[in-house]
Amino acid sequence: MIPSRPEGAYPVPETTVTQTVLTARPRGTRPALVDATSGRVTSYAELASAVWSTASGLIRAGIGVGDVVGVHLPDVPELAVALHAITAAGAVPTPVRPTTPAETMTRQLAESGARLLITWPVLLDIALEAVKGTQVEQVVCFGHEPDAEPFSSLQSGDVRPVEVALDPRMNLALLPYTRGTTGPPRGIRLTHRNVVAGVLQIACAGLISEADTMLSAVPLTDVVGLATVLYAGLHAGAVVVTRSGTGRLDLLRTLQDRRV
Repeated sequence: MIPSRPEGAYPVPETTVTQTVLTARPRGTRPALVDATSGRVTSYAELASAVWSTASGLIRAGIGVGDVVGVHLPDVPELAVALHAITAAGAVPTPVRPTTPAETMTRQLAESGARLLITWPVLLDIALEAVKGTQVEQVVCFGHEPDAEPFSSLQSGDVRPVEVALDPRMNLALLPYTRGTTGPPRGIRLTHRNVVAGVLQIACAGLISEADTMLSAVPLTDVVGLATVLYAGLHAGAVVVTRSGTGRLDLLRTLQDRRV
């Protein structure tokens, strides 16, 4: 979970997650994300452009403040684009682990009231099954797949930052679900201030710098990997390596190859 902090240990600015992570200190062509499988690199400038373009497209599609969007993606650079675009539009991402069964996913989408689901080609069949009987109005998939809208249709081409009126203390930034190991999975409502405080606690501890390369051993759709590696790493200006594989040998190979 997002770590707690002693009251008054450091100031928490009244900013949104996207403002804190991406716009506080623009880093241009520095690498932000590296896909471990393909070696594909996404710079901070490219990430910001994709986020703002998609956020603008989401708003034009009628997704806005308070709307919930399911994010059903493996650990790929596109995950960061989707998550930040949703929060930048004022909506709330509810991450779904790629290994989640369709029945469990249906329950999460229904309970969260998700209106849109973003998924990946190899996960599309499960996603289409899971949205049945939920409030999901549209399934969006990367690439061009039958029975789903392409993610590219959300990218407006307008890379200017969008302006959405949000109260960081009140508006939700994230709706993760527990693993359900001791009971049914349940949603945890995290405001922008909650998430920003967690990111800054790691940053202020001096645990991460621009010189670091980071890799999460747990899926980035897990709140631990998302908050402590993806969000905190990007805030610090580090390089975040994404790894869609799940095996132990794959993890060790990535650690060696990417010098994490």
